[in-house]
Amino acid sequence: EATYSHAQHVRMLMLKEDDTNVVTNGLRDQFPCFRLQCPFMRQKAAKLANLASGGQLSLFLGAGVSMGSGLPCWFSLLEVVEDQFTEHGIAEERKLGNDCKWDPLLMAKEMDDIASTQTDRDGVKKSFKERVCSIIDERSRHPSLLLTLLASLECKSIVTQNYDHLIEQAYENRNLGENSRFQKKKQAFGNS
Repeated sequence: EATYSHAQHVRMLMLKEDDTNVVTNGLRDQFPCFRLQCPFMRQKAAKLANLASGGQLSLFLGAGVSMGSGLPCWFSLLEVVEDQFTEHGIAEERKLGNDCKWDPLLMAKEMDDIASTQTDRDGVKKSFKERVCSIIDERSRHPSLLLTLLASLECKSIVTQNYDHLIEQAYENRNLGENSRFQKKKQAFGNS
């Protein structure tokens, strides 16, 4: 029985119409996204699959990619910090979003001002940055399945807006052979 890389398996799922492989047919039936009916989309999928198989893709990841690992989105993160400064730490006590018209940059600036001048309800004075780092450290224990699968792809590079290190952790969790290739890439970019 042949062994396929992740990229080869994805390519097989997307491109083969009459595959007799029970596993592949079963996955195609379970996940309709693998059935590309439109010839234009099949052509694009084939090109993308070939680029992926050849390690010619770069991933651009938004911060939302870490939410599956238990990390909050930016607004939720701001609310968690705000809750530290309310009397009981409950949603009904929040006012920052409305006061700042839900502008995330204004909300962050306001939380930074509050954290630098006041103690929280437990009497602790920490900067906004320290509070955000603590929340991330507490909640980012393991990469999600999505991050693990993304780390299994052969990519030229990854550009991320994430405020955590979960994609890096997912790469570190790969097997030793893949991990040594990642280290060489890091060294090539001066990030040893």
